[in-house]
Amino acid sequence: MTRNRLGVLLAMIVPAAAVAQDAALDCQVASPRYRGSLYSTMMTLEGAFRVTLALGDGLDAVTLAGTVTEPSGTEGDAKVLPGAMDGTYHLPFILRQYEPGPLVLRARALDGDRVVATASATVNVMPRAPHEVTLSDAGALLVQGVPVFPIGYAGAVPQRAGALPDASFGLLLAEDEMGLSPQRIWDPRVLAVVTAPQDGERLAANAASGAIGAWLATDERDYASLMQADPYHPVIARTYQDETEGDVVLMALDAEDPASSIADLARAMGEDALGRPHWALLPSPQAATGERLAALAVGCAVAGGRGVVFRSGGLTPPGLTEALDGAPHRLSALAPLLLAPYAPRATTVDEDGVIAAIKRLDFDDYLIVANLTDAATTVTCRGLGPEDAVDLMTGQAVASAEGGVLRVPMAPWATRALILKERDEVPNG
Repeated sequence: MTRNRLGVLLAMIVPAAAVAQDAALDCQVASPRYRGSLYSTMMTLEGAFRVTLALGDGLDAVTLAGTVTEPSGTEGDAKVLPGAMDGTYHLPFILRQYEPGPLVLRARALDGDRVVATASATVNVMPRAPHEVTLSDAGALLVQGVPVFPIGYAGAVPQRAGALPDASFGLLLAEDEMGLSPQRIWDPRVLAVVTAPQDGERLAANAASGAIGAWLATDERDYASLMQADPYHPVIARTYQDETEGDVVLMALDAEDPASSIADLARAMGEDALGRPHWALLPSPQAATGERLAALAVGCAVAGGRGVVFRSGGLTPPGLTEALDGAPHRLSALAPLLLAPYAPRATTVDEDGVIAAIKRLDFDDYLIVANLTDAATTVTCRGLGPEDAVDLMTGQAVASAEGGVLRVPMAPWATRALILKERDEVPNG
C-alpha cells in the first residue's frame, strides 16, 4: 500500500523554469498522518506541512514562504522563514473557520523577489462527527480529539460492559463479534474493536453509536471498503492473521523472552514504511505470570507502542486484572506519561534485559524504567544531567551519581517512573 492510497497528495517538485538548478523543494503533509485527512472536533484547526529544501550552487540561503488555501478558496497569510538553508522545516497553519474539502499547502523558495522553486501538497479536511475515533500525528488514538492509551481486554463481550472500565480496561477486542447488537446498552467508557458487519445499515448504526473504537476487516469488508463506508474509525491490521492493510498494527508478542519481544516490536515499528502506530497483543496469565506480563506491557509502551491488549484466557475483566497483579490499574495511572513524547535527550542503560526512556510531560522530564528479568538489579542510567529523581509511586528520592549517571534499584519484573528534578527541588529521604 502506497502513501497515495492513504489519500495524501504529496508534493511535486516544480522549480522555476529559468533557474531549474537553483533549488529544489519537496512538500509533504506533516500533520496529521491518519489517512492524509484532517480531523477535528474544534472550531480551530491546526496543522503543519513539512518542506525539504535543497539549494543549488551559488545559493547560500533563501526565504521560505508557505500559504494555505482553504476549501472555500480563501488563501491565508503567508508564513515566512528567512535564512533557510539545506534541510527540513515545518511551516504551521491555523484555520479559525473552515469547511470540509481539500486544503492546499503551497511553499516557495525566494532569493530576494525571485522565486527559485515551488512545491505543494493537498490534504482532505473531514467534517466533524460526534462519534469520531482517529489517530494523532504521533499515532495516539484520539476519541473526539482527546488522546487515550488503549488498555485492552481480548475476549468475549462481558455481560456487564461496565466491568471493563471498573477493571481499568478501556478497550474490548472481540474478534468473534460481527458488529455490536443494537439492543445492547454500552458503557461510554469502553471502545469496542469488533469485526465489521457486511450489512451497511448495521455498520453505519454501530459507527454512529459511539461504542466503536476500530474495525477488524474481513474478505467481504476489506480495508478499502471500510475506508469508504466509515471514514471516522481506524482499521486494525493483525499480524498474527497475516493482515497487512490497516491504520493500526496489532502485533502478538511472546512473554517467554520479554526483552526479545520488545526488540521485535521496536524493529517492526522502525521497518513499517507507513509509520503506523503499533499495539501489542500480550498472552493470557495462563501463559506467563502477571508480573512478567505487567513489565512486558510497560516495556512495550516505553519502546513506542501506542496500546496494549491482554488476552483474557476466559477470565472475566476483574479476574484478569487480579491475575495481572493489578497491572491495568497501574498502566491507567501512567497513561498520560505513556502518551507523552520522548524528551529531546535520551538515556542508555548498562544492564541487559532492561529498557528505559525519558518522556516529557508539562515541561518536566520523566524517566521510565522496566526490568524485564527475574533478578533484582540496580540499573545504571546514563546520559542524564546534574539532577536527582523522585519515584512517582513512592515519593522516594533516588540520588544521582556524578557524571550524569542515575542508579535505580529494581526488583524482578518491576517498573518505575521517576520525575527528574534539580537537586535543590528533591526532598530529603
